[in-house]
Parts: sequence; C-alpha cells; structure tokens
Amino acid sequence: MTLNDFLALSCAKGTETISKQSDFSKIIIQGITIQEYPVENFVRPNELVLSTALVVRDDPAMMHEFIDTVKKANAAALLLAFPDDINCLTKETMRLIASDPFPILILPWDQPFADIIKEVTKSIWSTEEELRTQLESLQNQLLTCYLNNQPLTQAAEILAQNLYCNVVITDANHEEKASGIYTNNIPSFSAASLSIELRTSEMLYGYLELFDFDESLTLEYNQLMLEQYTITPLTLWFNKEWIVSSV
Repeated sequence: MTLNDFLALSCAKGTETISKQSDFSKIIIQGITIQEYPVENFVRPNELVLSTALVVRDDPAMMHEFIDTVKKANAAALLLAFPDDINCLTKETMRLIASDPFPILILPWDQPFADIIKEVTKSIWSTEEELRTQLESLQNQLLTCYLNNQPLTQAAEILAQNLYCNVVITDANHEEKASGIYTNNIPSFSAASLSIELRTSEMLYGYLELFDFDESLTLEYNQLMLEQYTITPLTLWFNKEWIVSSV
C-alpha cells in the first residue's frame, strides 16, 4: 500500500499533512510501528511511525533530532498525535517540517493507535496477497514457456508485460541474452531500476535487469518478492544451455 492508500482509510480521517507536499502515491508502506524517543534502530524502512513525541514535546532540539532520526531510518512517514489543548510544535519546528518533503502528519488525538495499526496491517496483508497471486501467475507463465521450449526472449516478453516495464536478461558478464519491451519507445538501458541476480547456490548465471517502471502499476513490487518468483524459472534456460554446451 502507499501513503495515499493510508489516507483513504477510515482510521486516517481528520489527518492533517504539515510537511512539504510530495507525491504520496510513490511512498510505499510495508509496516507500522509505535515509537517514542529515543528511536535508535527500532524503525525499519517503509514503516509508518506513530508517536505522541511525549519526551521531546517541550524541547525543539530534541524534537528535531527525533524527526531527523525517523527520516534517516527511511520510514514511510511520521504520524504525530497531540492532545487537542496542547500546541506541541514551535514555529521553528513548523518551518523545518514545512520545508522538508519527508511526510509528517498530525493525527486526531481521539484516534486510537491500536485501531490504526489494525486497519493498516489488514490493508498491507491484502495488498501482499494480491501481489503474491499476480507473481504466482507470472511464475506459472514462465514455467509453461520453458516447458514448451520457447526461447529466453519469450520469457523476457512475458516479464515485460506482467511487470509493466522494460526487461533485459544478461549473462554473468552483463552481455545481453534477451530483452522484452513494454513501453512504446525503445529504452536507453543506461541504468537499471532494479537488478536481480539469477543464481543458484552454486553458480551465478546472469542478471534480470528491469527498466523504466510504470510506477502507477509496479510500485508495490519489492525485490524480495520478485526474486522468489522469477529466479528459479529463469535459471532453467541458463542451465539447459550449460548442459547442451557441455555435451
């Protein structure tokens, strides 16, 4: 799910964004946590961080440190909740927040954190299940392609159409073996948006290079899930080639 998806949930009703405006549709949420000062190493990337900032409310320097630490942990956003009768952010802090695109939002004080965690977790699980179904379908298409003795180029085309991006499959020396085009324009392939090693425990066969993502369609995919469903079927082509060349 994205930060935009979170704001559409019932638990986010009345939430106010106080940071510099950015594209929330590009901010992935993969977890949620409650965190107070000090943060240390307890915030993971792409987490929503809920906090009352109780310890740092009255100390602007500590508040800035708290915000900076959450930001540097690559959290998805910081969601603060303050009692309605307390103004916990100084003018200096507000200026700092308003000039930074890192998402900071104010939650209604009467919205229980437990309800937010429950609804967000349910949404994340639903998203992951949908992605898993899509990737299982992709894996089955690749296996069917291999069993029907189709070339690796056909596998690249299947990947391009399912992942909505341009694809290049290379050998271990980064020499191109196959490509699949999703966009109308032939890509420059100057730098991969995502590179996945095609390897078994014994051998590196090559790389799956993904370019020019259509972010509205592929944003939710993460590298670990892609690896789980693409590496094994793609290495079949390399292994077959290696066996034939060894005969």
